[in-house]
Amino acid sequence: MPKNIFWTLVASEILCLLKNEKNISTLTINNILEWLNYNKILDNKILKIDGSEKFEQIKLPESLSSELVIKWLEQGLEKYFLTYNVQNTNDKKIFSENSYKHLTEIFCSSEQLAEVLNKEFAIITSLKTKYEELAPRLTLGSILRSEGTKEKAEYWLCVQAKCDSVRIGNKRVFPFLKLEKIIENKGFDFIVRDFNEFIQLKVDYSLYNTMHREFKAEKGIIKPIQVNEEYRFKESNGGKQFYWMGELRDNFSQRIINNLGSHLSRVGLDESEWLRRSAKI
Repeated sequence: MPKNIFWTLVASEILCLLKNEKNISTLTINNILEWLNYNKILDNKILKIDGSEKFEQIKLPESLSSELVIKWLEQGLEKYFLTYNVQNTNDKKIFSENSYKHLTEIFCSSEQLAEVLNKEFAIITSLKTKYEELAPRLTLGSILRSEGTKEKAEYWLCVQAKCDSVRIGNKRVFPFLKLEKIIENKGFDFIVRDFNEFIQLKVDYSLYNTMHREFKAEKGIIKPIQVNEEYRFKESNGGKQFYWMGELRDNFSQRIINNLGSHLSRVGLDESEWLRRSAKI
C-alpha cells in the first residue's frame, strides 16, 4: 500500500475517534463561560449588525454578558433573534445577511484583529496545512500563481483528477480554472497568503478562461523545483514557471468540481425574452 494512502486511512480513523468522543472536557459550555468571565472579553462590547437602524421588530441588546453569548452558542444567533414574534421580512433579510459580519469583533481587541483572525481561520479550514518539508505535487486543488508583480499576477486552480495526477509516464497536460482576485470582503471562495498579504480568490468556471499547461513527470508525478522557500512548477518546454500557493482540502476541491460539472451541463434555450425574465422574478 502506498504511504500516502496508508496515512490517509490513519488520519481518517483518528478523525472518526474525535468526532465520536463524548467526553472532550476542553470543549464544554462551562469552560467557554469560565474563559469569557476570566478574560473579561465582553466588557464594553456590543452586537454590531449592519443595517440594524432599519429594524422594526428586532431589538438588539444594549450590552453583552457571558450568559447571553452562551445562549447564542447553544441556540444559534438567528434562532435566538428571529423568533415567531418577528414577522417583518425586511428585518429577517437584514439580520440574515449581516449578523455574521462583526461576530468575531466581540472576542477581539480591535476590528482589524478580528478581520485578520477571520481570514487566518478561513485559510485553516479551506487549505491543507503543510507541516513538513516534503515538496508538494501538482494535483486536484493545487493553487498556482503566474510569474510577475503583485498587480499583474494571475492565480489558477488545478482541476486535474487525482487519478490522472499520478502514474504519469513522461509528460501530461494539466487543466486550470482561472481565479479572480476580489478586493472587497465578499463574493470570494477562499483565501491564500501572497506578497505578505491576504489574497481573496473567486473561481471562474468559464471554459474560455481556462488554461492548459504541459509538465514533465518525475517518478510518475509532477514535482516542483525549490528556490529558497518557494516551490515552482515549470512547463515541460522550459517556458513559464508557476508558484505553488497551497492546496485546497479535498472536500473544497470536490465542491468546485461539482460546480464545474453543473456549469458545463447548462442548457441553452431559444425562448421568449418575456418568459426568460419572468422566470427570475
